[in-house]
Amino acid sequence: MFAYDCSMKKKTISIILWVLVLCWMGVIFFMSAQSGTASHKMSSDVLEKIHEISQDEAKRTDEVHTKNFIDYYQYNIRQTAHFSMFAVLGILVTAASLYSFNKIKIRIILPLSLTVLCSFADELFQIYIPGRAFQWDDLGTDIVGSVLGCALVYLTYTVVNRLKRK
Repeated sequence: MFAYDCSMKKKTISIILWVLVLCWMGVIFFMSAQSGTASHKMSSDVLEKIHEISQDEAKRTDEVHTKNFIDYYQYNIRQTAHFSMFAVLGILVTAASLYSFNKIKIRIILPLSLTVLCSFADELFQIYIPGRAFQWDDLGTDIVGSVLGCALVYLTYTVVNRLKRK
């Protein structure tokens, strides 16, 4: 009976993780479905808020300084968003794979393949969105985020298992 309970618990966690993977993919494609103008406005709004918070209350900056700040950091904030979105995807897919499969090759190859494929599909999808385009640098950032997210989970899993054996 105990083995059955563990198996059911593992299966339930696996299903939940795969549902989270699909939901997160939905979030990624929802964000990519925004027009270029809407996407630019979102990152500009984030930067304005960062700029506002970082300024001393006594020294209110003028609009020109704020615009220069936004223009300067626009690319960086967008790349950070790409990296973060796909790092989370890598984390979720790797966790789901670890719970779902016993073969080590599948646990490594599936998350990497799935996240890279999703990165590529995301960039291709943007071709059809007004004001958006396939960007090689975005694809590279997505893949690096995915790989690092996968590696983080897999390395954590490996270290925890080795510590348990000792």
